Amino acid sequence: MGFKTKQKVFTDEDLEQIPCPLDPKHTIARHRLAYHLKRCNARPIERTDPYYHKDLNLDSVDDDSQQYQFELCQLPKEEVHEWINLFMRVGNSLSSPDTEVLFHPMMHARWNECSNKKHATQQASLLGHMEKSSFFESPESVYFEFGAGRAELSHYVHHCRPKHNVYILIDRDSNRLKHDSRIIKDSQLNGWSIPEVIRCKIDIKDFKIQHFMSQHVRNESGPKKPHFAYSKHLCGAATDLTLNCLRHAPPNAILIALCCHHHCRWEALSVRSRSQLEKWGIHGIKAFQVLRQMTGWGTNSLREQMQASGGADTHYSGLTHEERVQIGLKCKHIINTLRKLECERMGYNARLVYYVNTDVTLENVALLATK
Repeated sequence: MGFKTKQKVFTDEDLEQIPCPLDPKHTIARHRLAYHLKRCNARPIERTDPYYHKDLNLDSVDDDSQQYQFELCQLPKEEVHEWINLFMRVGNSLSSPDTEVLFHPMMHARWNECSNKKHATQQASLLGHMEKSSFFESPESVYFEFGAGRAELSHYVHHCRPKHNVYILIDRDSNRLKHDSRIIKDSQLNGWSIPEVIRCKIDIKDFKIQHFMSQHVRNESGPKKPHFAYSKHLCGAATDLTLNCLRHAPPNAILIALCCHHHCRWEALSVRSRSQLEKWGIHGIKAFQVLRQMTGWGTNSLREQMQASGGADTHYSGLTHEERVQIGLKCKHIINTLRKLECERMGYNARLVYYVNTDVTLENVALLATK
């Protein structure tokens, strides 16, 4: 079977939907591929932004990580358990995060109007930690929100410190319903100083923070302003890329809610983090690939009609759901500790905190680093 137009007869092969080579999240008919590649929104474009520097925040890596693409279920059961024993030994040797769930009074109105309070609870605690860590003390500050999305967190940060701040919002995607303009409008309605809001559509691996240091932090017209970095949702490798970026211009403080460890990448780790894994006996790319995949066990929900103590008979590991969750959490803690140590090498006092309870989200650990 095929499809005929006045110009051409298309075969089933021509009409087959294939992943776009530039962005496999969407598909295109095979016969339209050449036409589509010239117009696809994901096509590479020449960047002329002064804050763009290709791969600036990637440390060089000699190994080819592509050769280590595999699923855990493809490994022998004995090998899986050898990895588990190693990761549990390392994880148990590391200090556990503190529990410090905070609430910022600025979030009362938002809290009361929400039916689903998950995000408001996270934002309230993050703002509380910012307040406690002197994010809001200076008359004017420069705030970098990495993985900004809609920039809702920056919107609330401005309500906590409504001065003539600069907000630099970094995200590689286009987002609808952004709060960028609301930050300005709220200032106008309340008679506050009008802040400057700059959005950078860019991958963090290519983000040159030094440009903004010279333009906004070390301003020739006045004294140096304090600058801060934060994020509510910095998925997987984006956290490591952010820390690599901040090495070029260490801020006064850093606060990152950590999540999606299964999306971490070997090439996004700093050389120092790879070296630390070696010291723990976690050698090379394959070991890291196993580690990051097992982090997914820590947030896997129970399947329907399965008890926490069940599932051992159907899972390739032979472990119950409860056992897998504990292993996954240890694997996540190993990666989180890598980030904590990275901040300490940059000269910070760094710690990991449970900033919300697990009934709010299982991704409830934040990295806090202060000078």
